[in-house]
Amino acid sequence: MSGVKHKKILIVAIFLAAVFWTAAGMWIFRSLSDKDRATEQIGDARSLTLSEAKAKNSDTVGRVKIAGTEIDYPFVQTHDNEYYKTHSFDKSYNPAGWVFLDAGNASDLSGKHNIIYLHGKIEGTEFEPARSVIASSTWMKEPSDFVITTSDGVRELRWQVFSIYKIPETDDYLTIDFKNNNELLWLVSKLKGRSVYNFEVPFEANDKMLTFSIKYNNEYIIAIHGKLL
Repeated sequence: MSGVKHKKILIVAIFLAAVFWTAAGMWIFRSLSDKDRATEQIGDARSLTLSEAKAKNSDTVGRVKIAGTEIDYPFVQTHDNEYYKTHSFDKSYNPAGWVFLDAGNASDLSGKHNIIYLHGKIEGTEFEPARSVIASSTWMKEPSDFVITTSDGVRELRWQVFSIYKIPETDDYLTIDFKNNNELLWLVSKLKGRSVYNFEVPFEANDKMLTFSIKYNNEYIIAIHGKLL
C-alpha cells in the first residue's frame, strides 16, 4: 500500500470517528437534557394545586396519589394514548412523558375500568421511584397504604388495591368496555392471580376498577389495580 493511499485511508477513518463521537456526544447531551427537563417539570407540577395545574395545562383532569409511595401527580387526558408518552406536563417534547388517563375513559372516572398511565421513558428522572413500589417490602406490609386516591377538585375517590405485579409488556389488562359483568369479573380474577401479594380484597359485579400502569422499562410494565371504595 502506498504512503499516499494509506494517508487517505487514515484521514477517512479519523473523519468517520469524529462524526461518530460528535453524534454520540450530541445524543448523550440531549438525553441528559431531556432527563433534566423532565425532573424540573415533575417537581414544578407536583408543587401545584389542582386548580393551578388546570390553569397551566387545560388537559389536566385530576390528581393521583398512592399512599406510602412518591406517586403524587396531576394527571391529564387528551384524544389519544400516545401524545403524553413523549410530552411533558407543559406539552413540550420529552421521552419521559407524563401521567395520563386513557382517552376512552370518562374524565370523572365513572367507567367500570379506569386506567391511568405512566408510560414514558422514566429512567433517571423523578418518575423513576414510582417503579420501586413493586419491590417495596415496607409498602407490602402496611395495609393502610393499599389505597390509590384520585381527586378532580370536586370530589375525592379512594381505590382499594387488590393486585400488583410486574410482567412483560402486554395490553391484556387494558380492556375498558365490557359486554357484561361476567367479563369484568373474569378480568379481575386474572389480575388477582398475577398479584405478588394477596390483598384479600373482594370484588363484586357492581364494583368499579382503577388501574395505574407504569412502564418499568422497554420490556416490562408494573400494574396496580384497585376497586372503588
